[in-house]
Amino acid sequence: MILCHFKTNGMLSYKSTEVKAMKKRFTLIELLVVVAIIGVLASLLLPSLGRARKSAQQSVCMNKQKQHAIAIQMYAEDNDNYAPMTLAGANSTRWFRILAESSYLNGYAAELRSCPNGVTLTDSNWMSSIAMNVNFGYDYGNWQTAAQLNSTHADETMLLMDSYNVNQSIWSTTLSAEKLLGPDSQTRIARHNNKAKVMFLDGHAAPLGSTFLQSTNAGGNNFWQP
Repeated sequence: MILCHFKTNGMLSYKSTEVKAMKKRFTLIELLVVVAIIGVLASLLLPSLGRARKSAQQSVCMNKQKQHAIAIQMYAEDNDNYAPMTLAGANSTRWFRILAESSYLNGYAAELRSCPNGVTLTDSNWMSSIAMNVNFGYDYGNWQTAAQLNSTHADETMLLMDSYNVNQSIWSTTLSAEKLLGPDSQTRIARHNNKAKVMFLDGHAAPLGSTFLQSTNAGGNNFWQP
C-alpha cells in the first residue's frame, strides 16, 4: 500500500493507491527446457543408482557367505578339521543345518542363505543360495569321501560359492557355460554382474567370472582339491 499526498484548499489530504506487482509466468519454451534438464539428469543418475543397488546386493550375499565360512572353520576346529558333511541319503541333514544344530550358526532359516538375485528359498531344510565344495561337504562312502580342511594352497581352493539354482553343494562339472550364465538370471551361478561370489579356504573372498570358473572344471584342479 502506498500513501500519496494531495493538496486540497490549502490543506494536505492523503489518498491511498494500491500497486499490484505483475506476476511473471513461465513460457512454454522455458518449461520444456526445465523438463529436458530433468530428463538429462535422470539419465545420468539412474545407471549409477542401478550399479549401487547391485553392488549392495553383492555385499549382502558376500557377508552371508563369510558368516557361513567362519562357522564351518569353527566347526572344523572341533571336529578333526572336517567340515559338516551331508551324508548319503535323500533325508540326510544338510551341512548348514548341522552348523545351526551344533550352535555354530544362529539358526538355519532360509533367509540366512538367500540371495537377492537368486531363486526364492521356500524350504529352510534343504534349499540354499550358498553351495559348499562337494569335496568338503559330501561323504558318500566309496563314491565320495570328504576331505579335511587342510591345504598347501588354501588361497586357491574354494570352500563356498554361489549355488546353481538352490543346490547346497557344488561339483566341478556344475560349472558349465549353461549353468554359469544361463538365461534364467535367478538360477544361474554368475548372477552378480555375470560373476559368482567365491569364498576360499584361507578366508578371502572374490567375485569370479565365467571364463575363469570354466577353466577349473577338471576335478583335480587346485580350485576344487585341497
